[in-house]
Amino acid sequence: RDRDVFVSTANELGADVNVQTASGSLEEQIGQIEYFIDKGMDVIVIIAADSDSLAQTVQAAKDKGIKVIAYDRLIKDANVDLYISIDSEVVGRLMAEAVTNRIPNDGKISVILGPQTDYNVKLLEKGIESVLNKTNIEVIYKDYAEGWLAEEGFTAVNETLSMTKRIDGIICGNDDLANQSIRALSEHRQAGKVTVVGQDADLIACQRIVEGVQTMTVYKPIEKLAALAAEDAVK
Repeated sequence: RDRDVFVSTANELGADVNVQTASGSLEEQIGQIEYFIDKGMDVIVIIAADSDSLAQTVQAAKDKGIKVIAYDRLIKDANVDLYISIDSEVVGRLMAEAVTNRIPNDGKISVILGPQTDYNVKLLEKGIESVLNKTNIEVIYKDYAEGWLAEEGFTAVNETLSMTKRIDGIICGNDDLANQSIRALSEHRQAGKVTVVGQDADLIACQRIVEGVQTMTVYKPIEKLAALAAEDAVK
């Protein structure tokens, strides 16, 4: 969705767009950025595979006079020309508040986030902790899913239930992780009995909310974000 909106908006403004997908591979992404540098692109828009490891590659682009936009995830220590994103700290607060409003103040929860190489995960965690720290809620288990692998949600729930029979809530870094968490809860006949939250407002997550097995999700205006990034890239 990001790609399609970005490309169509840029095309309408008279720009040509070359899209490369690294599928989460840092090495592949560096190679793709180097390819764009060699091709003499005017602007490179990057969804960072690793927020901590692209500064040198970004500098190589800037040395060639190419503008660099960090999209969705900040590229740290890179002095990018623009950083455009959703406020992940607010997303984290909304998710944590949804849990704390529905479980006892001494409840027990699991937190399953994405990889720590994703800067948004750090912001999300900061938002979550800002809410949980004001309660007596105990985080029984916390995990960071490498590459946002959804199956980690399934594993994390089983790990939690091996440690305690009682689990009141699960905070998931996205709706894919929530989906797998609910699958694990179903196998233990606890789906619908445990508060589960995620983000992205995936269609399947909205359906799960209607079914009563997921509590909430956070909608993020991706179309607005992608269109704005395209407009700024052309400017």
